[in-house]
Amino acid sequence: GNRTMARPANEERTRKSISKRLPSESRSSSGSEKPRAPARSSVAPDHEWRFGSDALRQGVVFVDVEGNIRSGNRSLERALGLIEGKLGDSDALAPQRVIHPDGKPFRYDEQPAIVALRTGRTVSDVEMGVRDDKGQMRWLVATGQPVRDEDARIIGAVSSFVDITYRKEMELLLRQQRDFANLLLETAPIIVMVLDAAGRVDYMNPWGEQRMGFRLADIKGKSWLKIFFSETERAGAQKWFNAAWAGESTCSFLAPLLVRDGTERHVEWLDSLLPDDDAKSSGMLIIGRDVTANVAAERSLHEHQALLERRVAEKTGEWMNERKFIEATLDSAATLIVVTDPNGRIVRFNRACEAVSGRSFSTVNGRDISEFSPPGNSFPALDARMPGRSNFSPEQFECEWLRSDGARRLIAWRRAEFTTDQESDRFFVYTGTDITDLRALEQRERERHDALAHASRVAAVGELASILAHELTQPLMAVEHFNHAAIALLEAAPESRGQVLEMLQNADEQIRRCGDVIQQLRRFVRRGAPNKQLTDLMTMVANSIKLLQPLLTDRAVEIRTECLVGLPAVNVDAVQIEQVLVNLIRNGVDAMQESRGPRLLTIECSAHSDCVEIAVHDNGIGLDPSRATKLFDLYETTKKDGMGLGLAVSRSIIRAHGGQLQAEPRAQGGTTFRFSLPATCMCASSP
Repeated sequence: GNRTMARPANEERTRKSISKRLPSESRSSSGSEKPRAPARSSVAPDHEWRFGSDALRQGVVFVDVEGNIRSGNRSLERALGLIEGKLGDSDALAPQRVIHPDGKPFRYDEQPAIVALRTGRTVSDVEMGVRDDKGQMRWLVATGQPVRDEDARIIGAVSSFVDITYRKEMELLLRQQRDFANLLLETAPIIVMVLDAAGRVDYMNPWGEQRMGFRLADIKGKSWLKIFFSETERAGAQKWFNAAWAGESTCSFLAPLLVRDGTERHVEWLDSLLPDDDAKSSGMLIIGRDVTANVAAERSLHEHQALLERRVAEKTGEWMNERKFIEATLDSAATLIVVTDPNGRIVRFNRACEAVSGRSFSTVNGRDISEFSPPGNSFPALDARMPGRSNFSPEQFECEWLRSDGARRLIAWRRAEFTTDQESDRFFVYTGTDITDLRALEQRERERHDALAHASRVAAVGELASILAHELTQPLMAVEHFNHAAIALLEAAPESRGQVLEMLQNADEQIRRCGDVIQQLRRFVRRGAPNKQLTDLMTMVANSIKLLQPLLTDRAVEIRTECLVGLPAVNVDAVQIEQVLVNLIRNGVDAMQESRGPRLLTIECSAHSDCVEIAVHDNGIGLDPSRATKLFDLYETTKKDGMGLGLAVSRSIIRAHGGQLQAEPRAQGGTTFRFSLPATCMCASSP
């Protein structure tokens, strides 16, 4: 069961191989072997030899004359990480797994047992590395010794192995630590010196040489006190050194040192005694940190501190003047400026606020700013402090302010927040503008606009007056005819009650027709405040067409509507939107007045993702591109008797509803006017 390396299999070749490995004196001079008695081995049987070798701490292996491992003890198997009794079956000591300390592979003929077999001499202290089955490297020191029989013939060799893996690991760790220490001494930006008991220099690191300007070879064995310290500083350095050597010094030592070029460098020293094998001090390690820059900085700091104190006094005066300047600026500003703390208490109140509110700063200082808002008109920026409110506070808002005399002023506020160096100190700055007069002016402008729109509607009715008179004449004449016929019929044939009743019903229908025309005109011309409500688009289009039906009939204009089913209702003033539609339809009718072909006017309604759009198409004379941008200017008209109000008023109405009105030429001839109402005006669909 012993493992054999590649060797001859037959006995003859084995015998020759053995004879080649034996010393030359064991063979005859003719080269032929001498007949000898069978060799008697002095080696015990394998099991006895193993039993005895297992007691040894070092590994032992027996190799026969062929170089085959015959047996090995348990210590070697443990060192190689093998299962007990499996040394002979493994290739643990095969050449491919054994290396020299320098990493080169171990040749077969270099192994101690093989060298002992070949030379007949003992081989000692051969260091080798063996990689076990787990890939870990084990380091061994091996010896090889030939084994002879009673006739002094070599019958094998014994190799013993001592596991030095731990020692090698410790040596490696020690080398690494030594290399690290040397690297630290070589590169660390500190001065490292070793002094003997007399204060003579024994070592100084390279950085110290560079910093001090001396080479170690020049100062070794010389007193560091005489080399680096001036006479005035030498006594203090000697005192510190003596105390440190006696173990009494517990603090660092700072003193100026003289470097080779004659300049001074300030170095702070720390000490540590170096004990020898008898625990006695054999030297002193001192480590110096160059603090020249620190000392210079401290001196500069003291100088700057004195300068700073002078400047603080100067700046304090400047700040007081600047504060007065800021206060004067705030007081002279026409804008209202109020500063409050996070709780809304007033901490600053400029003169513009005093003028608008009728209160002095002394009377409002520390009071809550919400006290000056009328009941039911709370200060929006303070709502965030109320329980259950979010932390949002509007940056811009309008709020009424109550004067001391009870009058109300409308203020447009802007809010900003700032924090002092102490983050807990937060303040809010409110800048406001009194817009009371501006809002009154805007109200007057709206009233003027409404009057202008009313005038436009009245003018439109005036232009339709003759046609409307004709339209009303027909039903009135019909009523007169029906009444005369009924009277004549009753006089001629009193029994014709049914025919008289039918005539009176026809007369009543014609009277209602007149009333509808008059009511529609009154509603269109009526003047009043804007009244926005949900209105169906188709209803507004139908009302506008119905109002202009006499004009359409008189001008022989065919009108067509193309509106999608289910258009959403919009929140608008229906009278104003109908006025826009009337103006656009009338413009289309006027544009087609001189047209010789069919006169067709189309009203198209559509819904988009963000708006509802109404377009009025005509096939009239078209639009001059050079005048397209001026169509909506006030008093701009292309008609001989026009007032230039219709399109200007229409654009103002649409813009007031958040939409746009525009005109564009049609490719097939004519003009398209279209206006839109934004999505914010869209509501749920009307039933």
